Amino acid sequence: MQHHVDYADGFIGAIMSGNDYVVHFIVDRLGGDIDARDKNGMTALLTAVTANSFESVENVIHLGAD
Repeated sequence: MQHHVDYADGFIGAIMSGNDYVVHFIVDRLGGDIDARDKNGMTALLTAVTANSFESVENVIHLGAD
């Protein structure tokens, strides 16, 4: 099942800029779906892997990313 919420672009932008705090804020405070896809089909986890950000990969997995 694909998810698309308004927060997907926020996840992608935060991960690309190395701001994992924003990712946590979107999930914890705003209820954003960590598996949401942006308009290109990218998820937070796929973005973190593509960006070679081991820390972000760990963080989004900890938040429940599949």
